[in-house]
Amino acid sequence: MWGEGNMANRGRRCGARTAHGMCLLLLAMFFPVAYADDAPGTMSVHLSEDGLMLKIHFSGVKANDQVVELRPYQSDAEIKRAEIVHEIEAAEAASIDVPRSDGVRDRLDSRFAIRRAGELSGDAHYPEFPERASLDHRPFPVSTSRKGLQVQMIDDALALGIRHATLNVNLAALIDPPSTEISSGSADAIHAKVDDPDSSFVSFEFSGKVYRFRKAAIDSLDQQVHQLSSAGVHVYLILLNYINADSRVDELMRHPDCPRPPINQISAFNLKTPEGTDWYRAICSFLAARYSASDSSKGRVVGYIVGNEVNSHAYWYAMGPAEPERVIDEYHRALRVAHVAVRRASSTARVYISLDHFWTGKIGNDSQAAFGGKQLVDSLTQLSLRSGNFDWHVAHHPYPENLFEPRSWLDRTATSSPETERITFKNLDQLSNYLRQPDLLFDGRPRRIILSEQGFHSPNGPEGLSYQVEGFKYAWKQIHAVDGIDAFILHRHVDHAHEGGLNLGLWTRQPDSIATPADRKPLYEVFRTAE
Repeated sequence: MWGEGNMANRGRRCGARTAHGMCLLLLAMFFPVAYADDAPGTMSVHLSEDGLMLKIHFSGVKANDQVVELRPYQSDAEIKRAEIVHEIEAAEAASIDVPRSDGVRDRLDSRFAIRRAGELSGDAHYPEFPERASLDHRPFPVSTSRKGLQVQMIDDALALGIRHATLNVNLAALIDPPSTEISSGSADAIHAKVDDPDSSFVSFEFSGKVYRFRKAAIDSLDQQVHQLSSAGVHVYLILLNYINADSRVDELMRHPDCPRPPINQISAFNLKTPEGTDWYRAICSFLAARYSASDSSKGRVVGYIVGNEVNSHAYWYAMGPAEPERVIDEYHRALRVAHVAVRRASSTARVYISLDHFWTGKIGNDSQAAFGGKQLVDSLTQLSLRSGNFDWHVAHHPYPENLFEPRSWLDRTATSSPETERITFKNLDQLSNYLRQPDLLFDGRPRRIILSEQGFHSPNGPEGLSYQVEGFKYAWKQIHAVDGIDAFILHRHVDHAHEGGLNLGLWTRQPDSIATPADRKPLYEVFRTAE
């Protein structure tokens, strides 16, 4: 061990021997982290002003290092198979231009990295995407109310005075595989085309291929988006990936590690294979181009929620048993693809992550099945900062602690602490406060919050309907006391037979039906008049 006196003497002795290199040898032995040759390379990637080139700046490199491209389906562990885009000849900082398009393939979804002796050196970086490269520049619309609903009956929802609506979009139900290759010179790889609306399929030309979507499913979505947005409702699409009975679709869309069957029939997005990644990119790009570009006649979508309650992945984003780090890494890549797709179309439409009401707690004790929402927020923040920050936002589900108890003020695990087990309506300010920390900001501003799913059970018995009303009134008061919340979207419109005995609707359902409306509950009128 070296004491202070010995360290001082050691420094003097080193000074006398510098010419012989002994000091550097000793420093390398005792302080290897500080030795310059061990430092990783650093990188930044930006889209050029004309939108045609990726400008890559790198420093801290060595001769024979390589700048490589990782496709969206490639993890850091696959760095050895990454494609070389530039060979570094000298150990100096430099900038290079790489075409945004590789033939007809858009590279905005890729990451770029320094590869040294076959290994990753530093962090891989995504291109930072300037707003000027988007097709649509309408500002994000301002709403007069936070009131929203997961809509089942559009006319009734509009009569309730809603200003926000979420629509579930099952990506697997939209597609009609396979895709068809096109020649490299036949189309613009970045801005895709949609074919004749009278066709039996809706075709989408994107990044060198033609993708076909089921017209009946697209027509239904068109009708909902157009009717709601034309009435001034902010529409958010929840992107989901249900298991599909068509084996071709299932093979493309199901995450390879998703169990058979998953608990709630929902798989994580498949960004593990090139084909699955291509379809996911195409679907996200198709939806954004159709509903968020300025020339869209199909209605306007202002937000895209990627997945559902991802921190409870075994239940709502299935990829088999997986530690949080792997879930977050793969989800981060899916979020990036969705974000690039949306940004191609719009400079202001938003992409949201999805959280349940667990914050530091989780469902059960299995770390390979669920983890806290705080860990997802923190890890995504760090991944964003290390690999090129981008503007994701938060879709939170502040259900009461006990889903069968609508009175959130009774919640015991929702506390006034940033380490609270849950975030419900009782302590909703904890989420808003947490996102205001300097390290979590994007471009100097907190990420926005929508409450995209929450409901209040009406228990059986004479007081059950009044408990549901009181639960809603309490929540409605709470959201108006918290900054940064744009929307409160109630779940459900009508009681549903397949929700484990919960009766969350504004309407009761007809006996022996799944969700056919029967009678309005007292909450209906309270919700209608809420301002």
